[in-house]
Amino acid sequence: MNEWERLHQQAKRYQAEYPPGTRIMLLSMGRDPCPVEDQTRGTVRVVDDIGTLHV
Repeated sequence: MNEWERLHQQAKRYQAEYPPGTRIMLLSMGRDPCPVEDQTRGTVRVVDDIGTLHV
């Protein structure tokens, strides 16, 4: 399995695991230059084709 196939399968798993409306909580963002506060809660709107959760 190549890298593209692995990432595609991972995105499909995330789409199945986190359907729109799923409530999630951010644990931390590490050293992000524009961090969101830890423990912020949100609702999944969509998981895109590269596996990014849009909240």
